[in-house]
Amino acid sequence: MDRTHPLPFTVHGTTGDMVQYLHFGESEVITQLRLLPYIEIMVAGLFVIIGYLGFSYIKRSEQGNIWVGMAKETAHQLGTPLSSLLGWIEMMKIQS
Repeated sequence: MDRTHPLPFTVHGTTGDMVQYLHFGESEVITQLRLLPYIEIMVAGLFVIIGYLGFSYIKRSEQGNIWVGMAKETAHQLGTPLSSLLGWIEMMKIQS
């Protein structure tokens, strides 16, 4: 404390004589506690970033699965009439 405030207060008694010196300042714990809000903000920011990245990964994965499903369904829907048409063409070849 003497490094930050080199001159302590002098405390005088009721008769005017000096009783003691009063050293003042912040303790080391208080100095370290000043960093706590910044650390908390960084940890909360890290959680937000990790949550956002996880959410965006899940969203991209779901969109990919939807496209795969739609492609399979489209191929099935196109395959059904085409196989029917191929069958009819074979039937026409056989009859002619």
